[in-house]
Amino acid sequence: MTQDERLLYVMNEYSPSLSSHLAHVLGLLEAMASQGTQIWLLVERAEVVPPVIHERIRVSCLPTGLGGIRRWLGLYREISRARRQGYTTAFIRISSWSALAAIVALRGRRGRVFFWQSGTTIEFDKMQPWSVQKGIWMLRTLIPSRLTWKFCDVFTTGPSSMAQYYASVGKIDPHKIRVLHNDVAHQRFSWSSDARQRARTQLRQQLGLVEDSVVMLLVHRLSPVRRTLDYLPLALEAVRSDGILEGTCLVVAGGGGDLPELQRRCIHSGLQDHVRFLGDLPNDGIEAIYAGADVFLQPSHAEGFPRVLVEAMVAGLPVVSTDAGGSAEILGARQQEFVVDREKPEAFGRAVCSLLKRRDIWADLSSENRRVAKQYDTPVVARLYRTVLFDD
Repeated sequence: MTQDERLLYVMNEYSPSLSSHLAHVLGLLEAMASQGTQIWLLVERAEVVPPVIHERIRVSCLPTGLGGIRRWLGLYREISRARRQGYTTAFIRISSWSALAAIVALRGRRGRVFFWQSGTTIEFDKMQPWSVQKGIWMLRTLIPSRLTWKFCDVFTTGPSSMAQYYASVGKIDPHKIRVLHNDVAHQRFSWSSDARQRARTQLRQQLGLVEDSVVMLLVHRLSPVRRTLDYLPLALEAVRSDGILEGTCLVVAGGGGDLPELQRRCIHSGLQDHVRFLGDLPNDGIEAIYAGADVFLQPSHAEGFPRVLVEAMVAGLPVVSTDAGGSAEILGARQQEFVVDREKPEAFGRAVCSLLKRRDIWADLSSENRRVAKQYDTPVVARLYRTVLFDD
């Protein structure tokens, strides 16, 4: 490790029950620390102190109960304290307010601020009608985001198609954009044949399904921006029309604003016996759901670098996905047959039917997904981070 390889990583929240991408941060930081990086982890809102035990990782959390300007000032003070101790490289994921605190504390003081964001939400935000709520959103989210994009030293995103998106649609200077991958710890989603069979049996018992049921899995937040309701229950209706619904069940792991409406539509369509809604699940422990599933579905109109898609690939699940965000880029050549235009929900349903009827290719798709996903293993991505942060 060189003396300059010190990283201040600002995490906007931590809880043991996290279901979001933030649940993966600790593993990535521990991998970077194992490779030689000295890390100061600053948590903006912590339910408990993150259980980091690596000797090269220092953890500090803002006091609980801080809100608004008090929390921002607390961030500024902590970042300034870290700077004085030699932590002049800061990395912030998604939280524009945290990034602005880092920009004020570090820019012009030999510091560099890296900001990470990935998602095709700009068009969705623009098309929302004017209202008081939109005005509040502009003040709290849009303006801070645009200021962060302009004044951060390096804007990071991934995969490479998202770099092009932010340069063309977000109007971010392409010279300041770098590509970083999302990571998945492969050991979490790799099982022996016996372990997978036990997980399959247990999942079906928990869901009240017969042993030979085909389980399709969906894991993401059902938010309006993803427009999941465009694709479901339409895809299940296509499976029923194709005569292959019997013995098939869709497992939905995720909450969000569209969940009640999706549940209502499934009941209205008479599909309730073929859907199980699990709600939000802590990321720690979701491996068993992947291990027990047969097929993974990614019905979404807006994505960036969908980590759940990589998790499914590592787990060896054949995938049906839209081409939203970087989804198509992540998948391999054979899987491209089951990637459809996000603007064609009917095509998504047809692709699901096609995959369900072609079980003979599942093993080949599984093998390809595992092979392609190796580039997203946590130690590999940790080395990429170190290169972008300190050697670029």
